[in-house]
Amino acid sequence: KSLAHFASVKKKLGHCLVLPYDDEEVYWWIVHKRWQSIQRQANNGIRKQQSFHVFSYITGNDLSSDEGINQSSLLWSCYCERLMLFEARMGHTDIPINYVDKPLFLWLRMQQHAMH
Repeated sequence: KSLAHFASVKKKLGHCLVLPYDDEEVYWWIVHKRWQSIQRQANNGIRKQQSFHVFSYITGNDLSSDEGINQSSLLWSCYCERLMLFEARMGHTDIPINYVDKPLFLWLRMQQHAMH
């Protein structure tokens, strides 16, 4: 059912960058599917290399061993992807306080506070 719903939303929008504003049910379905994909890729060793590059580039930390990639950094990567989706659609990363994806809003605020 959700895949068919996604297909109808994609057809209506003309793209697959779905935000909660477009369709909240499809948005959360996509978030869940991406998280499953990230975990599956990590288990197969694929995501590990991608996470090294993204996490190292953004944070400036050198991850030269497998110790740096864990569940926490995979979750960080998932939030980062959601933020990039928001930016691609909205043109900025200033997520409003009433945004439906509260976990993303709170994660972004934590990242901002950690930088200051």
